[in-house]
Parts: sequence; C-alpha cells; structure tokens
Amino acid sequence: MSDTMKRQKDIEKVAKITSDQLLKSWLVIDDMLPKRLQPIRDELKHRRTRSGKGTRLSTNFMMFTCTAGILDRDGAMTMGQLCKATSIPQSTATRMVDWMVDNGYVERFHDAEDRRVVRIRLTDSGRELLLDAREQLRELIATIVKHVPAIQRTALFFMMTDLASAWNSIYEEQIASEEA
Repeated sequence: MSDTMKRQKDIEKVAKITSDQLLKSWLVIDDMLPKRLQPIRDELKHRRTRSGKGTRLSTNFMMFTCTAGILDRDGAMTMGQLCKATSIPQSTATRMVDWMVDNGYVERFHDAEDRRVVRIRLTDSGRELLLDAREQLRELIATIVKHVPAIQRTALFFMMTDLASAWNSIYEEQIASEEA
C-alpha cells in the first residue's frame, strides 16, 4: 500500500473516531445542561407546529444554539442565507425559526429596501438565552475538563486550537470560492 493511500486511510479512521466522539460528547453535554435551560430543551424535544401537529423534527439544544449564534454573529438575514450558513434544509430551518418566532427568540421583518424580502433577526430575549447557554456550556466544560489530567488538558488546548484554526481556514476557503 502506498504512503498516500495509508495516510488517507489513517485520516478517514481518525475522522470517524473523532466525529463519533464529538457526537457522544455533545449528547452527554446536552443531557447535563443545567436546569435553567431545561424549558427550552424540553420544548425543542416536544415542539409542535402552529396548527398543533408534531413537527417530526428531531432537534436539540445544539440546533437552537447554532442557529441563534449565527443570527447573533451575522445579524439580520433571509431564510436562504440562514440555510446556507447552517447547511440545514429550508423546511427544517423554517420549522426551527417558526418555533423561535413563536417563543420570542427571533423576529421576522420586511427588508427596508425590498418589502418582498423577509428577514429574520435574534431578539433581545433570544440573545439573552444564547448568552446564558454559552455561559452554562463553558461552566459545564470547565467541570468536565477538571477531570482530565493536567498534561492532557494542555494537549487538549493545543488540539482544539489547531482544530478551530483548521475549521476557520476551510470556512474562509469556502467563502472565497463562493465569491469568485
């Protein structure tokens, strides 16, 4: 087997193990999130459409946090822009945003320049919940990291820094290729 093929197999193996571990870690974190955030977690699990029918959308707190985080970072955007930023299908994003609007976390409004365009933005209530969620998540991660030996915490820090840098580079490359 060539070095290139071996390297590719190694990368694929590490990618699978890492993605599995990230998902397992997130599920544990999601279950451990503090009681203050329990109402939104419960609502996300048992959400209904405006007509009262079940959405059949399996979602969790992470989807809310990602969607709200993107709206907080990027400001007002169209549903199409949100779908592109989250890679969530339009129908799924619409159900999520409908729930967020119904609960006062997001508002819809018409674009000032083109009244046909509807934009969405995070409300103060949505921003407050997002900030609470981020703080609770930081506290929870700190509690978990305390159980990792010091030398491994240092390695974890460098690994996460490198991983974030790699994700950022990929993101910037995608943006550049879309603009070209």
